[in-house]
Amino acid sequence: MLFVVRFFPEITIKTRQVRRRTIRVVRRSLRIRLTALDEAISVVGEWDNLEIRTELSDPVILGRCRIWPGFWSLP
Repeated sequence: MLFVVRFFPEITIKTRQVRRRTIRVVRRSLRIRLTALDEAISVVGEWDNLEIRTELSDPVILGRCRIWPGFWSLP
């Protein structure tokens, strides 16, 4: 499954350096948390969203992501 997660607007309006650093921290910690569920998970970040690719079902991933701070919208 592919999940596209958008950040809060406060993250996307930061300067390029601060935005990259923040997204890198969120992406790394999200990958660490989700690898406990699926070893083959992929988390790729852009400047305004993250793409999470996994073989797990919706409720498992969404349950973990809904409690994560900084996300504006989830599927």
